[in-house]
Amino acid sequence: MVNSNMCSKQSQEDNELISLYYSDDNREALTKLLLKYKPLIVSRINYFGFKKDEIDDITQECMFGVFTALMSYNPQKSSFSTFLRVCIDRMLISILRSKNALKSIPDGAFVSLDENSSNGIDNTAISPETVLERIDGFHTLKSRVEAVLSKFEYSVLMHIFSGHSYSEISDLLGVTVKSVDNAVQRIRKKVKKI
Repeated sequence: MVNSNMCSKQSQEDNELISLYYSDDNREALTKLLLKYKPLIVSRINYFGFKKDEIDDITQECMFGVFTALMSYNPQKSSFSTFLRVCIDRMLISILRSKNALKSIPDGAFVSLDENSSNGIDNTAISPETVLERIDGFHTLKSRVEAVLSKFEYSVLMHIFSGHSYSEISDLLGVTVKSVDNAVQRIRKKVKKI
């Protein structure tokens, strides 16, 4: 019983923070949510076996994923923590797949774009403020994207950001996989023009 009450209280707190963020773009509520779920993100990264030198970068990518998850979260379907864990796991699986695909590329194939860097990688830890700045940039881009996409296309895009496959999106939206694929093709063409 205590565990059930704790989960209910946690879910209520999450929903309050999400409501605060949505109601007036409350950055403090978003920061609290990001910091609250950072330990979950790190534990999932460790569970998936990433190297210690990758943890900071992947944590920041997943923290941005927390923000993205807010866009498609539906409190009637699950608690935010459950939904977020699924989203994080999908992001980490995607990262692992990308890493495995990159292993087949020869070491010398990558060229640095930064003259001052030997490998082109910035290993500086990203602060929550930097994440919030990126989110501000995302809000601007989001407004532009919303203006050019149909409601259906925008919904497909948000599900893609949440890590859903075409098949999952077709089930969620009650359309065919071909409809999802067609929407993605239209999204690509429209977003290129922004």
